Amino acid sequence: LHLPEYMKYQYLYPTNEEWKQITYVIVVLHPFLKFTMLVSQIQGVSIHRGWSIYNRLFNHIEIMKTTLARKRTPWKVSIRSALQAAFEKLSYYYTRTENRTGVVYNIGCILDPTVKLTVYDMDDWTEETPSKESWKIFYKRQFIDFYKKKYYILSNFAETSRNIHFPEQLTNTMTAADELEAELAPRPIHHTETRNKQTPYTEVHFYLEDKPEKLTNQSILDWWRVNEGRYPTI
Repeated sequence: LHLPEYMKYQYLYPTNEEWKQITYVIVVLHPFLKFTMLVSQIQGVSIHRGWSIYNRLFNHIEIMKTTLARKRTPWKVSIRSALQAAFEKLSYYYTRTENRTGVVYNIGCILDPTVKLTVYDMDDWTEETPSKESWKIFYKRQFIDFYKKKYYILSNFAETSRNIHFPEQLTNTMTAADELEAELAPRPIHHTETRNKQTPYTEVHFYLEDKPEKLTNQSILDWWRVNEGRYPTI
């Protein structure tokens, strides 16, 4: 930029103060760009990360607002005002997750077998709902109610498919020999505890009560393909 042919454009160069402004703007916007790029590049499912992305962005805005809270420089005040506008816009979209179509965020999250309901044990969900119950209880009930409405099946399921063996790992790179070994591996028997006969149990209850899975070289969709016999209607 200091070559003679560019000197005539020197008046366009940012000043040190303007570079500070640019740096602040980049810091503010970077998480939004990062999550947008990552989600757009994912070829598999990503809806189960919706809550986490929203919470991360809210936390980022709050941190930046706190950082700029005592600043009086005009351009810093402008950025702080922009952050408030961003917070309000993000809140607008976030509140839309409470309507009928918003249930997909909760369903997508719980259908992640590595997380299930444990996501609602995190610090982001410590506040109570307006009805004074935990968000974990609220979203568990929402998930079960949706299942009952759409896919309800009374469970003799515990007496049948719970003891059927399904390979725990299935990847696109599994060879025929590996798959054969998996098929011939010792098959553990799942002993189902006695249930209250007055309370019909469905596969969704069993899914929620089972511990979160640890997936190794296996996508969420692969896991559900392997376990579709265990949970045929979820």
